[in-house]
Amino acid sequence: MNRLIKILGALVMALLIGYLVITNLHQTNIEGKDVEEIISAELLYQAFVDDEFEAETDYLEKVIRADGVRDKVYNDENNAPVVVLRSESRELVSVITLEGSKTEKIQAFKKGDEISIKAMCNGMFMDVTLSKGLIVD
Repeated sequence: MNRLIKILGALVMALLIGYLVITNLHQTNIEGKDVEEIISAELLYQAFVDDEFEAETDYLEKVIRADGVRDKVYNDENNAPVVVLRSESRELVSVITLEGSKTEKIQAFKKGDEISIKAMCNGMFMDVTLSKGLIVD
Protein backbone atom coordinates (compact mmCIF):
# COMPACT_ATOMS: atom_id res chain seq x y z
CA MET A 1 0.00 0.00 0.00
CA ASN A 2 2.83 2.37 0.91
CA ARG A 3 4.54 1.63 -2.43
CA LEU A 4 1.32 2.43 -4.35
CA ILE A 5 1.06 5.83 -2.64
CA LYS A 6 4.68 6.64 -3.56
CA ILE A 7 4.08 5.66 -7.20
CA LEU A 8 0.89 7.73 -7.41
CA GLY A 9 2.63 10.68 -5.77
CA ALA A 10 5.51 10.50 -8.26
CA LEU A 11 3.04 10.25 -11.16
CA VAL A 12 1.09 13.30 -9.97
CA MET A 13 4.33 15.29 -9.57
CA ALA A 14 5.50 14.30 -13.07
CA LEU A 15 2.16 15.34 -14.58
CA LEU A 16 2.22 18.66 -12.72
CA ILE A 17 5.75 19.45 -13.86
CA GLY A 18 4.89 18.49 -17.45
CA TYR A 19 1.82 20.71 -17.39
CA LEU A 20 3.80 23.69 -16.08
CA VAL A 21 6.53 23.26 -18.68
CA ILE A 22 4.08 22.98 -21.58
CA THR A 23 1.94 25.95 -20.52
CA ASN A 24 5.00 28.19 -20.11
CA LEU A 25 6.81 27.30 -23.35
CA HIS A 26 5.30 30.26 -25.21
CA GLN A 27 6.47 32.71 -22.55
CA THR A 28 10.00 33.07 -23.89
CA ASN A 29 11.61 36.45 -24.36
CA ILE A 30 11.52 37.71 -27.97
CA GLU A 31 14.20 40.37 -27.61
CA GLY A 32 16.88 38.30 -29.37
CA LYS A 33 14.54 36.88 -32.00
CA ASP A 34 14.33 38.16 -35.55
CA VAL A 35 11.14 39.75 -36.86
CA GLU A 36 9.49 37.29 -39.26
CA GLU A 37 7.00 39.75 -40.76
CA ILE A 38 6.53 43.53 -40.88
CA ILE A 39 2.91 44.57 -41.33
CA SER A 40 0.61 47.42 -40.40
CA ALA A 41 -1.73 46.67 -37.52
CA GLU A 42 -4.64 47.44 -39.86
CA LEU A 43 -3.53 44.90 -42.50
CA LEU A 44 -2.90 42.30 -39.79
CA TYR A 45 -6.41 42.83 -38.45
CA GLN A 46 -7.89 42.66 -41.97
CA ALA A 47 -6.04 39.40 -42.65
CA PHE A 48 -7.75 37.81 -39.63
CA VAL A 49 -11.15 39.21 -40.59
CA ASP A 50 -10.86 38.00 -44.20
CA ASP A 51 -9.61 34.47 -43.46
CA GLU A 52 -8.79 33.63 -39.86
CA PHE A 53 -7.43 30.16 -40.70
CA GLU A 54 -4.97 31.50 -43.27
CA ALA A 55 -3.96 34.38 -40.99
CA GLU A 56 -3.25 31.96 -38.16
CA THR A 57 -1.07 29.93 -40.53
CA ASP A 58 0.78 33.09 -41.54
CA TYR A 59 1.12 34.90 -38.19
CA LEU A 60 0.21 32.79 -35.15
CA GLU A 61 3.10 32.34 -32.67
CA LYS A 62 5.41 34.31 -34.97
CA VAL A 63 7.41 37.41 -34.06
CA ILE A 64 6.07 40.29 -36.11
CA ARG A 65 6.49 44.04 -36.19
CA ALA A 66 3.11 45.77 -36.09
CA ASP A 67 2.97 49.42 -37.14
CA GLY A 68 -0.01 51.56 -36.17
CA VAL A 69 -1.40 54.58 -34.38
CA ARG A 70 -1.06 54.50 -30.59
CA ASP A 71 -4.36 54.88 -28.85
CA LYS A 72 -4.56 54.17 -25.15
CA VAL A 73 -2.17 52.48 -22.76
CA TYR A 74 -3.38 50.70 -19.62
CA ASN A 75 -2.34 47.93 -17.25
CA ASP A 76 -4.06 44.55 -17.45
CA GLU A 77 -5.13 42.35 -14.53
CA ASN A 78 -1.50 41.20 -14.10
CA ASN A 79 -0.32 44.83 -14.03
CA ALA A 80 1.38 44.39 -17.43
CA PRO A 81 1.23 47.43 -19.74
CA VAL A 82 -1.05 47.07 -22.76
CA VAL A 83 -0.96 49.28 -25.87
CA VAL A 84 -4.01 49.62 -28.10
CA LEU A 85 -3.27 50.35 -31.76
CA ARG A 86 -5.85 51.85 -34.06
CA SER A 87 -5.96 52.28 -37.81
CA GLU A 88 -5.94 55.66 -39.51
CA SER A 89 -9.75 55.43 -39.61
CA ARG A 90 -9.74 55.19 -35.77
CA GLU A 91 -10.93 51.57 -35.79
CA LEU A 92 -9.45 49.38 -33.04
CA VAL A 93 -7.17 46.81 -34.63
CA SER A 94 -4.62 45.38 -32.17
CA VAL A 95 -4.05 44.97 -28.46
CA ILE A 96 -0.41 44.40 -27.52
CA THR A 97 0.86 43.45 -24.07
CA LEU A 98 4.34 44.84 -23.57
CA GLU A 99 7.27 42.99 -22.04
CA GLY A 100 7.22 44.01 -18.38
CA SER A 101 10.86 45.06 -18.14
CA LYS A 102 10.87 47.09 -21.37
CA THR A 103 8.02 49.55 -20.87
CA GLU A 104 9.83 52.86 -20.36
CA LYS A 105 9.86 53.70 -24.11
CA ILE A 106 6.04 53.85 -24.33
CA GLN A 107 6.05 57.09 -22.33
CA ALA A 108 7.68 58.89 -25.29
CA PHE A 109 4.64 58.18 -27.48
CA LYS A 110 1.44 60.18 -27.15
CA LYS A 111 -2.04 59.22 -28.29
CA GLY A 112 -2.17 59.51 -32.08
CA ASP A 113 1.56 58.94 -32.64
CA GLU A 114 2.77 56.34 -35.14
CA ILE A 115 4.44 53.46 -33.32
CA SER A 116 6.10 50.16 -34.23
CA ILE A 117 6.05 47.23 -31.82
CA LYS A 118 7.81 43.88 -32.14
CA ALA A 119 5.66 41.18 -30.54
CA MET A 120 4.44 37.57 -30.65
CA CYS A 121 1.09 37.16 -32.42
CA ASN A 122 -1.48 35.28 -30.33
CA GLY A 123 -4.31 35.36 -32.88
CA MET A 124 -7.67 37.05 -32.93
CA PHE A 125 -10.08 36.88 -30.06
CA MET A 126 -12.18 40.03 -30.41
CA ASP A 127 -9.18 42.00 -31.61
CA VAL A 128 -5.80 40.84 -32.83
CA THR A 129 -3.74 40.23 -29.72
CA LEU A 130 0.02 40.20 -29.42
CA SER A 131 2.25 39.63 -26.40
CA LYS A 132 5.82 40.14 -25.24
CA GLY A 133 5.85 43.47 -27.06
CA LEU A 134 8.94 45.63 -27.41
CA ILE A 135 8.92 49.20 -28.79
CA VAL A 136 10.98 49.36 -32.00
CA ASP A 137 13.32 52.36 -32.35
